[in-house]
Amino acid sequence: MPVHLTSAFTNHLLNKCVPLGVAYHHAGLAANDRARIEQLFINGAVQILCSTSTLGIGVNMPAYMVIVKGTKGYTDNNYKEYAQSEVLQLIGRAGRPQFGPSGKAIILTEKTMVKSYQNLVSGREILESSLGPELVRWILGGIYRQEFTSTRDVTKW
Repeated sequence: MPVHLTSAFTNHLLNKCVPLGVAYHHAGLAANDRARIEQLFINGAVQILCSTSTLGIGVNMPAYMVIVKGTKGYTDNNYKEYAQSEVLQLIGRAGRPQFGPSGKAIILTEKTMVKSYQNLVSGREILESSLGPELVRWILGGIYRQEFTSTRDVTKW
């Protein structure tokens, strides 16, 4: 089902792919484009959404299927494995009642990490919260992405 745009996106490539039900989302997009894409995805007009890990962790965007294409992120001039809690946040977007009785999550990772992720998703891996030390970074990230514009936004989050 094609999406009919009532107004153009700032990002011109989105004007071509969104009518086909496909979009992408990252911090480099204009805030109004990001918000519109999120709404179109929630409403079902966009069925396929490619995004950075930030969207999957910071915003409640439920989906039937989540594909994690790689389990490393570029941090401090180096690629580092995502924290297990981050991966769980990402795959936790899959399988919400509005999409059916189950969901699917696919994790694409290096061969050496397969067993670790199998243990994680099966509940055999012990997981401890690490939000405390990272809280300031998450809040600052939300402010940078313009997701938080007031203390009420942060409190609600």
